[in-house]
Amino acid sequence: MRDGPVPAPREQGWLRIVLALAAFLLVPHAPGFPAFVPVVETLLLLLPALTVCFIVGWWSGGSFAVAMVWLALTVWLYVLPAPRGTGTAYYDLARAWGLLVAGSFGVVCLVGRQSTLLHRALAAIGIAALLGVVLSALGKLDVREAQRVFAGEYATRNAESAAVLQESSRIIGERLPEAASFASRFAAARVEGEDAMARLAAPLYPALLALEALAACALAWALHHRLSRTRIGSPLAPLRTFGFSDQLIWALVAGITFLVLPSFAPLSGLGKNLVVFFGALYTLRGYGIFAWFSSRRAAVVGAVVAIATLPLSLVTVPAALGLGLSDTWFDWRRRAAPEGSGRRGT
Repeated sequence: MRDGPVPAPREQGWLRIVLALAAFLLVPHAPGFPAFVPVVETLLLLLPALTVCFIVGWWSGGSFAVAMVWLALTVWLYVLPAPRGTGTAYYDLARAWGLLVAGSFGVVCLVGRQSTLLHRALAAIGIAALLGVVLSALGKLDVREAQRVFAGEYATRNAESAAVLQESSRIIGERLPEAASFASRFAAARVEGEDAMARLAAPLYPALLALEALAACALAWALHHRLSRTRIGSPLAPLRTFGFSDQLIWALVAGITFLVLPSFAPLSGLGKNLVVFFGALYTLRGYGIFAWFSSRRAAVVGAVVAIATLPLSLVTVPAALGLGLSDTWFDWRRRAAPEGSGRRGT
């Protein structure tokens, strides 16, 4: 009998990963979110990425049977018809994006075994986007048509939401006549706000799809390292150590340049998407720096306050973005770390 390597222990701690899983699957369906989230059926992104993790794990010595079970689940999900009320073109785009990202993620995991999760996920998203550009050049995909598909899907969701709000307003008016006027104004303001968000989100669908794919890859990675003892890389690092190459600042600079300079007006759409995607990464980096300098108790209190006072996000998000950007030059965590300790990336 041949002795093999001793499998690594499973990662411990399920509370945070279960909460993250519930948020990823349920929050896109919460009121207001369907007005700007491109893919609300996020299982279409998560399940293929998780399946790829198990296939890569099998390639690294894990169980073939387990990998085939996850593959069968993915195939079953993808052959199901689109849910009622969901456009077929939109559902096909969502499934295609999920497969492109998952396939690219698997290739990157097999080739770049020494790289971090973030590097693999960013490379996978880049490859998937490049394949989309190639398909567009070959006439297999129309980028403008894809934007119209998502705009149409947003409009359908908003129409359904408006119908629910109007019905709720009518019921409130019947039962509480004194609140009828307020309920009607609230419903109208809510519908107007969702329509505005949809108009803003439609041209930004590439960046929003990329952010959803990044979250799906991270969640799939964390789940795999808890469900399997076969390692395909380092476990997901905590937010407090989140970091990436400082060279990515040039992608954000390019996006801002495309937006500001009139000579690059034809590339303004690309500029907006670059700013949204990499701006979100730097904002997350800023929150990681907040967590680095906070004690466990302060972090818990801060999270509770942030949830209880959601409008403060209008202050905290720009502050986190500024902190994440300034970290490019000041490297705040290395300055505060003891001598000889370095900053770890995700």
